[in-house]
Amino acid sequence: MVTLEQAKIGREDKMYGQVIDSLRRQSPLMDKMVFDDCVSPSVGGSNLSYSYMRTKTPSTADFREIGKEYNEDTAAREQITTHLKVFGGEYKVDRVIAERPALLMRLLIRWKKRLRQPRICSTTQS
Repeated sequence: MVTLEQAKIGREDKMYGQVIDSLRRQSPLMDKMVFDDCVSPSVGGSNLSYSYMRTKTPSTADFREIGKEYNEDTAAREQITTHLKVFGGEYKVDRVIAERPALLMRLLIRWKKRLRQPRICSTTQS
């Protein structure tokens, strides 16, 4: 499990760090959220299937009479499997634009808007 702050540590790619910083500044929720780093792209990733155990009904607590035992109660759990998806986008920078600061600023504005998408999607998806 890793936070965005922890994910940034030790990264050599400056763009990667800027993306993480922008996500953290734009959303306090994203900044505090803990992500499961179950897929490791550095070793070729995995099959992008992720399984975990979910508690369906928790065990309960109850009162008991003196001299009697508690009723047996165990939490019910189920295995959930989901298929992970890549989230992102792409745009190209022409060499003419890369050499002109005014046009590069427009590109930066588009980049910042794209960084808002994870926050927007997290509020509209169930």
